Amino acid sequence: RIGAVRSRARKQAVVAQTITSPCLDQWLHVLFNGRRKTGHLDLEAIEMTMRPAMHRVGAAGITALLQFPVPPAEQRTAPCSCGHTAHYQELRSKPVLTAVGRGEVSRPYYLCSHCHNGQFPADVELDIKNTEYSPGVRRMLAVVGQEAPFDHGRQQMELLAGLEVTSKAVERTIRATRRYWSRVPGLQGKSVVVLLCGGDKATQQRDIRHAREYLTDYQRRPDA
Repeated sequence: RIGAVRSRARKQAVVAQTITSPCLDQWLHVLFNGRRKTGHLDLEAIEMTMRPAMHRVGAAGITALLQFPVPPAEQRTAPCSCGHTAHYQELRSKPVLTAVGRGEVSRPYYLCSHCHNGQFPADVELDIKNTEYSPGVRRMLAVVGQEAPFDHGRQQMELLAGLEVTSKAVERTIRATRRYWSRVPGLQGKSVVVLLCGGDKATQQRDIRHAREYLTDYQRRPDA
């Protein structure tokens, strides 16, 4: 099974390179032709032109990497939360906004004939269950959404990352974000609240573990 996973990863990498290389070559050709004609480089113009181009390249690469194959016969069942077994039905796709552009994931869909609940194990693996935003984008949304109004966070996403999101997406991410903090002794007998980390429900157990590790590390510091 490990060999099959490695083989699939190699094939996806080849596909991604095949898709992205011509895009990069074309962009570099335009860039250097422009430099030869004008004799100088406008760095800001290059940055702003390059970002959407890189997003298109990133989206193509991400989409190529997120094409899951039909599972082999021995992997066509998955445990269901009701205690029964869900069975593979088909491949289904959904869009995913990532830090490098908007891509698409195609993954196996499983359905339990007992409780009729469907599931996408790949969504859990990729941390995109019940969302069309990647973990990286959700982290960005959580940062820019700390300051109200949420529309300001939307504008910041477009300005700083070149990603178009809605104000509602920023709001929902903030409301779904769990924050982990601890009260520690401060100066002059006052306590200080230390924000350790944050995350959403999908990564709750991992975030709690990280928060404990960060708190232990902080308490070990001589200047804490």
